[in-house]
Amino acid sequence: MSEYVSTNRSEPTPSLGRQQMADSRISTVRRFYSVEEFSRQSGLSPATIRRRIKDGQLPSYQPGGPRTKVLIPASAWDSVAVTAPNVPLTSAPQPEAPVEATSGAAAPPTRPVGDASPLTHRPGPPLKWKRGL
Repeated sequence: MSEYVSTNRSEPTPSLGRQQMADSRISTVRRFYSVEEFSRQSGLSPATIRRRIKDGQLPSYQPGGPRTKVLIPASAWDSVAVTAPNVPLTSAPQPEAPVEATSGAAAPPTRPVGDASPLTHRPGPPLKWKRGL
């Protein structure tokens, strides 16, 4: 005996309730990440990720062909962990210990944070209006 499948749209079809649909979306595992999403998750810059894709160090997929969005499989996390061991696990900067002068020499002059003036004069090319003099 074969099973009959109706294509009539007037017959009710089983559907998930809103809560079941929300639960199914939450429980789904991402299979692909965009370059930007992968960058945020891994701590690498988007340029580094694109460079690694170009060099073949990072697997990628372009469902629309060339010049379309690049997708990176979730399984690529393993290759990032192997090829980038120096990626920090936290993004918080570590405080630096102040360096104190041990000799009697004076410390170099400092300037206020908002001051953009240089400490010393840096010579550059001669001014155009002074070249003929």
